[in-house]
Amino acid sequence: MALRFITKSGLMNRKFHRYLINAFSARSESDYLAVPEATEKSALLMNEQAKEYLTSSKRLFKDLITAKMRLIMRVKINQANLN
Repeated sequence: MALRFITKSGLMNRKFHRYLINAFSARSESDYLAVPEATEKSALLMNEQAKEYLTSSKRLFKDLITAKMRLIMRVKINQANLN
């Protein structure tokens, strides 16, 4: 799973992997149990966790794009200096 790699590498907080596991378990329960155990409180908590994850993901994506652009510029400058 990609999120496991991202959290183990330290790019994102490990709690997001746990959030995803918990949300998947809750979804499975709601799909397969005759009477799901989900409560409004747990649904609101998962909603907040999802928002937190999205905010963190957007920040990570922006940081990665910025780092990639810096690397590309460095390579181009080095190539120009070699010519």
